[in-house]
Amino acid sequence: MIIWINGAFGVGKTHTSYELCRRIDNGFLFDPEKVGYFLRENLPRAKEYDDFQYLPLWRRQVLENLIYCEEKQVITIVPMTIVNDEIFDFIIGGLRRQGADVRHFSLMAGKETIEKRLTRRGDKNAWNFKQVDRCLSALIKPKYNMHIDTDKHSIDEVVELIADNVQLTLSTGRLKGVLKGINRIRTTLKNIR
Repeated sequence: MIIWINGAFGVGKTHTSYELCRRIDNGFLFDPEKVGYFLRENLPRAKEYDDFQYLPLWRRQVLENLIYCEEKQVITIVPMTIVNDEIFDFIIGGLRRQGADVRHFSLMAGKETIEKRLTRRGDKNAWNFKQVDRCLSALIKPKYNMHIDTDKHSIDEVVELIADNVQLTLSTGRLKGVLKGINRIRTTLKNIR
């Protein structure tokens, strides 16, 4: 099974994905951004793409990597913003055409909440901050269902909603107190670009 966690930048995809992966057995986190960063650094002219999703090789590589993960019968969790219908159809549609069990979720929040989260992590003037309106307007389309409101639910609640929806047993409980804070910092540090 592939669990794709979509949403605007800053909505909580990465923290939700790591926490879901931590709480299930046989979970694997696949981050398509790492594929994009690799291609940008290792292909001629790839840096010319403002968004590496428009690099055709990125789409093909992500699709092939996820087919491989599906063949290995792990539960693959993918935190990645995709709001372009053509790219969504190529990857998500391509996986489904290959027979992969893909479950798609869009984490949602209000613009003010997302901008506050991005500012808090130091991204106020970054490329991703400028994408908030584009992401929010695209993600309301039915194609990008199932929506989960992160304004109303904590990360733990979002993880539990996803697990319940895809009928996954959570083998590990919620972290509390200091451990929860340490885990959050560790996840943030792992994903500094």
